[in-house]
Amino acid sequence: MSALRTAAVAVAAILVLSATALVLAVNLFDPNDYRGAIAREVQRAKGRALDIQGQIQLSILPRPRLSVTNVSLANVPGGSAPALVSIDAIHADIALRPLIWGQFNIVNLEIDGLDVILEVDEHGQGNWAINTASSLDSGSSFTGPAISTLLLRRASISFLSEDGSRSQDVQIEHVRADDVGLYDEGRFSANGSIGEQEWGADGLVSGAYASRIVVQGEALTASIQAAVGGGQLKVEGGADLKPGKLPGQAEAIESFAAEIVLAGDDIQELLATSGLELDWHDEFRFSANISGTGESVSVSRFSASAGDIRIDGRGSATLLSPINEPAPAFRVDSVTLQEVEAVWGEETDSDRRTLSLSHLAFQPGGTHAPLTFATEGEFEGRALAIESQGSPLYLLWNDATPYRVTFRGRFGDNTFSLEGVLRQSAEQTPHHLNLDVKGSNLADLAAVTGLILSDTHPFRAKGGIAFDARGATIRDFSARVGNSDVSGEISIDLDDAQNTLSGQMSSQLIDLRHFSLVGSGDAPDVGDSRQANSERLFGEVPLPIEMLQRLNAEMAVDVNRFRYGEADLTNVSLKLRARAGQISLDLLGATVGESGLKGYSKLNLVDEIPSILLDVEAQKVDAGQVLTAFDVTDLMTETADVRIDVHGKGHSLREILSGLQGRASVIADSGRIDSKYFELVVADLARELLPWRPKNQHTEINCFVARFNIRDGVAETDGLLLDTTRATIACEGRVDLETE
Repeated sequence: MSALRTAAVAVAAILVLSATALVLAVNLFDPNDYRGAIAREVQRAKGRALDIQGQIQLSILPRPRLSVTNVSLANVPGGSAPALVSIDAIHADIALRPLIWGQFNIVNLEIDGLDVILEVDEHGQGNWAINTASSLDSGSSFTGPAISTLLLRRASISFLSEDGSRSQDVQIEHVRADDVGLYDEGRFSANGSIGEQEWGADGLVSGAYASRIVVQGEALTASIQAAVGGGQLKVEGGADLKPGKLPGQAEAIESFAAEIVLAGDDIQELLATSGLELDWHDEFRFSANISGTGESVSVSRFSASAGDIRIDGRGSATLLSPINEPAPAFRVDSVTLQEVEAVWGEETDSDRRTLSLSHLAFQPGGTHAPLTFATEGEFEGRALAIESQGSPLYLLWNDATPYRVTFRGRFGDNTFSLEGVLRQSAEQTPHHLNLDVKGSNLADLAAVTGLILSDTHPFRAKGGIAFDARGATIRDFSARVGNSDVSGEISIDLDDAQNTLSGQMSSQLIDLRHFSLVGSGDAPDVGDSRQANSERLFGEVPLPIEMLQRLNAEMAVDVNRFRYGEADLTNVSLKLRARAGQISLDLLGATVGESGLKGYSKLNLVDEIPSILLDVEAQKVDAGQVLTAFDVTDLMTETADVRIDVHGKGHSLREILSGLQGRASVIADSGRIDSKYFELVVADLARELLPWRPKNQHTEINCFVARFNIRDGVAETDGLLLDTTRATIACEGRVDLETE
């Protein structure tokens, strides 16, 4: 018994002495002496400088613990920030017993104050691409540490623009992961914010440490749930990894597959995470089944919906380099989509639109290769084709280099082109693009614009567009529809909540016969809708109500010649004001023959049925010329004062006239009428009472007075008086404006 007691005491003494020696060794050992060696090893292995500004501390009891403070890993040379990664503090609790067997297991790894800065250089290379060459030789049996619990607190990931300002921040308040790198399933949870939107995530990952998976030959599986921008994200899938040359390495992803679902109640909350404010508050859902290898991705089917918008299709993508290798910021080499269908608008709504694309091909471009985009399909039953080429996509983030882009396309019989230079920085010259659109009929663009446009003669519009975040200006703008033309400068103010359109325009000729708004004259041959108007003065083509309702404008327009039917107005000066569905058009001046004309009109689009008010006054108008122009008669010549004060409701000129209300008057004090026409009017009376009447070619008019009361589209008069040198005629009658 004494021998056993003696042995126990000896063992205890040895353990105490060993522990004491270990504690003394740790206390005498200063890990800070090895800062230089650690930094050199990191520099050699990763090609980046490691800077430890704080202290390195090592303690043994109650368990080994390694702590390092104020650590940073250098950014690339010429980077906007000095450090790619900086950490306030790292604490690692190390399992003691596995060290005896040569295993390095971390019980708890705590990281506080992590700050990551991401940016792209002028060649499209991300600063996060780090040399992956390992300093371990092929004979090493080190398989990397297993981590029981990982805690990350107060982290920030920032994306820098070219001028060094932070364009987007992802804040991470907390991350916890358990059983990281062990054979069991690893569980994790995280939360933080992107801008003003909070996010959170949790899930399970098996074989979270790649080397364990490779050694065991198991597949990586994952189930992740996350809350981002008011939406719920769910990802389930797995991957098979190819073993690397060194233990603990995965050389490549051999294959992977996953199902992704993102859904939420308010898409605006999701858009806000990217800094977009569109006032769009519909429910949304996105789902996709993806699979592939480390070099390609295939989407067997994807579906996206938000409100009354739905998009479906399938596609694939190829990568410039395998996922596990360093690559430029834009790793994607090409993207191809097939059988894409997009639908928007309510099913019962006449504005419902459908876009079908047989294929869509996109290449973002490499360091020297251009961006390319091409697609073909149909939109609302008309053939659609678009092709585009631009500088490599990464140059959008490089303010020092202009980004050049060209778009060309075809929609039905219409073609368009857009080419010019884009710049990212608002401090530089605004973006500038040259626009050219032409086609056979403006009405063909109704499907594209969502507006009801009248049939027209062939058209063309072109100009230079300069724009930035504050607004846009179209300079040297010119457009023609048939022989009608307009030119000038137009601006839109995006700082104004109403996005007000302003400008100064001029025209040599505006001929409404080219716009299918009238029923006679040289109308375009556009089918049955025009034939119905062929014998009428006023057309029934609907007014572009939707376009006018959206219009907020202050425009001045000068027209040298304005033609309606066969009637001409010259030297027309107009001022347009439009705001919130209320439109006023002031006629500041115009000339009819030798006479002046002025007036104003107001269009109210707020009510369900649009209403219009018109007040026009003209003095000394050549009434004979007007009657001739409107194909009433060419047998009369006189000057008159005209006053029109009317209002009506309707969706077309004909509908407005059919319900017109108000008053109109014509007063003339001199003129003449063809005697042949006069004889027809007073033939019987003249033969009986005036057998000696002279045979003059004209009959002089002393005065003419006509006053009309207009009610429900019918103009009635009981006070029409015509006094001539040969007779005085008084009459009453009515004119039905609906039937003309």
